Amino acid sequence: MKKQWIALLAASLLLVGFVGYRSFKASNKSDWKSIKPSQAELVIKVTANGSVTPRNKLVVTTPISGRVDRVLVEEGAKVRKGQQVALLSSSDRVALMDSLNQGLDAGEQQRLKDMYRPTPILAPAAGTIVLRAVNQGQSVNTETTLFEISDMLIVISKVDETDIAKVRVGQAVEISIDAYAGHKFAGIVDRIGQQSTVTNNVTTYDVFISPKETFPDNIKSGMSSSVDYLISKKDNALLIPTWLSEGRKNAKMELMIADASGKPQKKEVLLGESNGDSVEVVEGLTSTDELLYKPLTYETETKGAPFSVGGKKSK
Repeated sequence: MKKQWIALLAASLLLVGFVGYRSFKASNKSDWKSIKPSQAELVIKVTANGSVTPRNKLVVTTPISGRVDRVLVEEGAKVRKGQQVALLSSSDRVALMDSLNQGLDAGEQQRLKDMYRPTPILAPAAGTIVLRAVNQGQSVNTETTLFEISDMLIVISKVDETDIAKVRVGQAVEISIDAYAGHKFAGIVDRIGQQSTVTNNVTTYDVFISPKETFPDNIKSGMSSSVDYLISKKDNALLIPTWLSEGRKNAKMELMIADASGKPQKKEVLLGESNGDSVEVVEGLTSTDELLYKPLTYETETKGAPFSVGGKKSK
């Protein structure tokens, strides 16, 4: 009788094990999820931060010491070459004008004013007044900055040394101004700096960019910007998500695909460039292939580890 019970128990265990094994195989097979490659435009860009700055900035000073009689322009004003931007009295004229009220009639005062006119300060070039540094009545000398004039606004961006080899003169870029999000300006790389700058152990190079069209008046010197450098663009590229390639690019790897019967099988593919979201498949796949993958699963039950949130207390 005892032997019969032992045999029955052994048979039950075998049955349970077989059923569990079949269930495991079935669930293991059903764990596969599928995705197909897509055909779309692949754009490779390098993004760098920058700032708006004058291409050429002229500092306007005075050839004589004296006092500012009148300021004729404000910041943001457009000026032409030779235009009067201020009137200045020399030290001698200041002394003369201050003494006019001492015993001279109105006619004599006017005659002297007409004879000793203030010195005009002229714009040395056409451009925009980006700085007005003086006020009427202010005393100045030959080292005093009166104005700063910009001929046009450009963008200087700082490109990481790991990306600088991808940047070239004449390259097309897209400029985004932080203060006006959503609006992009087309630009061209004019010049690449030769001297590096190291900030927080990061080495960058200055890249000078001119807009294809002059910036509108609402774009100001000193505004922060970001620049997208177009490295390459390919139409109808065969793409898969980068998470499926585990972040790899320009390399060979094996992917799981479904065969004619739907079963998983390994297939070697050649990957190309990546834009961070997608990577191109150069060889080994077609748009009709069905790629298989297993989603990551996370354990949701707390095991009561020491100091873990929701851990069970031992009794």
